[in-house]
Amino acid sequence: MEELITPSEKRIINRKKGEIYDYISYSNAFVPYQGWKIHISANLIDYQSILDNVYHVCSIFQTPFKYINKISELFRILSKHVSQLEIGKFITIYPKNKETFLLLLEELYDKIPKYTGVQILTDRSYKDSEIIFYRYGVMNARLINNERPKLKFNGTFYEDITEPYYTCPPFVEDIIFNKVVDDYNIESLFHDRYQMESIIHKSGAGNVYIAIDTINEEKVIIKEARKKVYITEKILAIDLLLNEKCILKKLKGKVDIPNYIECFTIEGNLYLVEEFIDGQRLDILKPKYNLLIKRNSSELGRYNKKSKKK
Repeated sequence: MEELITPSEKRIINRKKGEIYDYISYSNAFVPYQGWKIHISANLIDYQSILDNVYHVCSIFQTPFKYINKISELFRILSKHVSQLEIGKFITIYPKNKETFLLLLEELYDKIPKYTGVQILTDRSYKDSEIIFYRYGVMNARLINNERPKLKFNGTFYEDITEPYYTCPPFVEDIIFNKVVDDYNIESLFHDRYQMESIIHKSGAGNVYIAIDTINEEKVIIKEARKKVYITEKILAIDLLLNEKCILKKLKGKVDIPNYIECFTIEGNLYLVEEFIDGQRLDILKPKYNLLIKRNSSELGRYNKKSKKK
């Protein structure tokens, strides 16, 4: 039986149940079409306490919110199995105006300051919190033809969210609470050593980069594992990358095995640097050799010949 998530409060008024989310509203609540909204992240251990505290704060301010209502969906949203645009978003809070938004942020920070969670890539974190994030975006609109609704200002439409990093619409005054760099600048040296060239794989659990090692001008691969992101319910992305590090060190010097260069952390995220070996990527080769793809007789013949040569 599916394990459900619900606030511990016994008497919950105005709750609308959905397939993935439950919505908590209030009789006098107002949700604008767009504005500053708050996202709350979590982990698979403390999610109940986080939800209960959010419920208490939102009840005080009579502010609607939605939350993921199943353990399986919570795991998915905290794992590599979800897109970079959605990862980490356990709870979404809809303040009625900027003033309420600011009050909510501070009250939430007072109630849930020390919990840990998955970074929400599209948002900016509030102060030093690991689970309180915010951004300006659409709040009260429905999908049309499965397309995201757009922001509106003076008759002009703007994309709400397209990339996994924080942005503020040009018609809104940005709110900066913490003087930190939100997004990595690909034009600067990474770890004071590596010049980033490109991203060859994107994932909520972490990207894979091609970079130049400025010490010897050689190409390298940099693999990223973001903190607190789950691979399974017991294995984190960082655990998997540390295991790869151990394997590379044991296989040092073997033919066609990339050499381990170094491993380091930045703001809790782990980075593994290894030798770049030129060749074709597996995700590009896979369609040519995937047995699950239905093929005609001539394709099967060519496939068998290639397989024998290999």
